[in-house]
Amino acid sequence: MKEKLIINRFWYGFIQWKMEKDWQNSTEIESEFQNIRAMTGLNSIEDIVQKFASKNENHNILIQKIAKPEKNLGDLKTENENTRKQLQELLLVKGENNDRPHNSELRAIEGQLKQKTKSLIA
Repeated sequence: MKEKLIINRFWYGFIQWKMEKDWQNSTEIESEFQNIRAMTGLNSIEDIVQKFASKNENHNILIQKIAKPEKNLGDLKTENENTRKQLQELLLVKGENNDRPHNSELRAIEGQLKQKTKSLIA
């Protein structure tokens, strides 16, 4: 009989401790849920989960849309660098003849370089 009483007291103490711990955990979770509700303006858990899931999908779509323009930008930068090198070579070659300002080919390349630079900036 004493053994049963001791076991029951021990069991009661354990169950009470577990219940208090679970209550504290649920209070923390409820508090965080209320913070999320206040920030998002949504009331149901399903709506909150859907909003976060759609944000993740939107983020992935935007990353994919950015990849192509970044590649194009890299290609344009390479092309711009090559055009600059060609221009520099022409300046060196034409500079020896002292007719650099009057050369129409040089002006055309300078114009192309300016256009490429403007398109890179925009």
